[in-house]
Amino acid sequence: KISSPSRLTHSGNTTRLPSTKSTMPSLTGTSLGDSSSDAWEDAVAELKVNKVSGVHQNDDGDDSEVSTCAPTSASLSVQSTPLLGPSPSSQSVDDVLGMDSLDDGTSVGTSVQSGVCIVHHDDMQLHAPPRTSGIYELPRRIIAIENSLKGIDVYDGFPKRNWGNAPMRFLRSADGRRKRLVIAYGSPAPKKRRISHSAGPSLAGSAWDACRIVEAPLVKDSDLLLVHSKQHLHKVQQLCGMAVRENAAFFPLSESFARCPRTKPQDLLNDDVYYSPQSLAAMRRAAGGAVEAVRQLFIIDSEGRAAGRSENRSSFAIVRPPGHHCCGDPNGFCFFNNTAVAASHARAVLGLARVAIVDWDYHHGDGQQKLFYDDPTVLTISMHVAMERNGKGVDTIAFPANVGMGMNHTGSGPGLGYNINIPWPHDKVGASEYQEAFETVVVPALQAFDPDLILVASGFDAIAGDTLAGTKLPPRSYFDMTTQLLALEKPLAVILEGGYSPKRLAMGSLNVVHALLGRSALPCSTDSEETDSSKDDGGEEDEEDKDDEEESDDDEDAEEEEEDEGFQASLILEAVRQGLNTLPPWSRMSSTGRRGYFQESSSPEYVKKSFEAAARLTKLVKEQA
Repeated sequence: KISSPSRLTHSGNTTRLPSTKSTMPSLTGTSLGDSSSDAWEDAVAELKVNKVSGVHQNDDGDDSEVSTCAPTSASLSVQSTPLLGPSPSSQSVDDVLGMDSLDDGTSVGTSVQSGVCIVHHDDMQLHAPPRTSGIYELPRRIIAIENSLKGIDVYDGFPKRNWGNAPMRFLRSADGRRKRLVIAYGSPAPKKRRISHSAGPSLAGSAWDACRIVEAPLVKDSDLLLVHSKQHLHKVQQLCGMAVRENAAFFPLSESFARCPRTKPQDLLNDDVYYSPQSLAAMRRAAGGAVEAVRQLFIIDSEGRAAGRSENRSSFAIVRPPGHHCCGDPNGFCFFNNTAVAASHARAVLGLARVAIVDWDYHHGDGQQKLFYDDPTVLTISMHVAMERNGKGVDTIAFPANVGMGMNHTGSGPGLGYNINIPWPHDKVGASEYQEAFETVVVPALQAFDPDLILVASGFDAIAGDTLAGTKLPPRSYFDMTTQLLALEKPLAVILEGGYSPKRLAMGSLNVVHALLGRSALPCSTDSEETDSSKDDGGEEDEEDKDDEEESDDDEDAEEEEEDEGFQASLILEAVRQGLNTLPPWSRMSSTGRRGYFQESSSPEYVKKSFEAAARLTKLVKEQA
């Protein structure tokens, strides 16, 4: 039986969560541990008491409720391990979607003895937007990353985006109950001239050459159903099918119309979500790539279970579209929650007892939070900007703009304490704030949780000068954070999420891979140097992207407003640590030399200021969500 992480054992100077029994032999000389059935029975009884009493700090249930869009892995965790895998008799999602599998899901890779695996596939370049401006989630994102890893210019081989005057138009549904209703707004799809826009082969000695390269397979239907409902998958397939029939790329409208509306189309759609004829293949490769990044880290036995660690100690999945906002509906560029699918596969299929997710994207990882909110076997940690401060010093809530992004949303039922939010009170945070968060919250939590696998939902849009978001964080910080995760000596899979400035996205990714390979961090460069080196190929959207980067640099160079001493990020971090120390399992833990498991300040005045800052941030989030 799988042991609950809610019971604690003591080892040395640090209290740790109990290790769980695993069939995997240790390949590094460190056992994954064992536990007794008595401990499990006691833990279950304790969790039932906690769930009945409803002891938790969340005072806004709407956004923090566990998702109802799919069965959670918490419900799986109380079953014996052999029953966690997908049922052989379960209905195929291909039947639900009305499509045949695109391939057999077999990955193809080159063998390199570096201990690092890169997962990618050119199909993910084919998720292409409508012919309009102002779109951030573009195919060039993964092209830029691969170019940088290959040691060639980031902008080499970028597809041209000069589409001329192709018209945008309203589109009608061709099937279902909404037949002939106007449901979308888009343009003719770009011609598919070639699958890959890669600039060419890698240079000798590049990071790409040092890694094992694996093609992302299509995600299996059973893996998607671990996270998403059949209704969700059917909706995505219907819209992708409409893009194929109309040969168009489009944005779905927020509501349907019998006649073409006279309202401005921009007022009727969510331009974060678009579909094109090849989108479904890209989405399935993205989720499949995240799963493959996990599977590459383990030896898989004849029954499909993890039997030990493989020669790969870490992996990097270069996938798009991203996924960490997706739960009930596609949102924020996301269609399938790639990282959550990978975590659920690790638990339900490979049989791992505990999985941790660290999300360092600029935006809150709300999809993962909702999916695992009452699950004590998946620790979710999100560092994100909660409030953005504009040039006039006014604080406005950041996307996804829901109350669940606050620090007081910490899990529910048996999952209480296993969701950790670190919400930045403004977007002026930088390397020192992220380092403090890692040293005092992220790493201690991971050490105590003792996961069998660490997943990183790796957004790079917190890098200073990102065209959509951006803090003061330098690309070098991603090297430092990755290095600290590697020091925990756990299997580590980094899965791409956000990041929209090609140059900065490439630098952040290269720093991560350099850390995985044990190489040195990239030399720091100034924002102006990055902008001066930016090139485009004459496409209409390229010029716009370049302008966006220059505007971002101008913002960084502008005179900063005086710092609000009562709203410092360090005060929020103190409040996060204070709050965690009152919650199970952390409240029953201790560490030599610390006030509580997470280090607390000994200054009553500082603690008071931290509570005031936390109350102010919580109030702002509630008011604007």
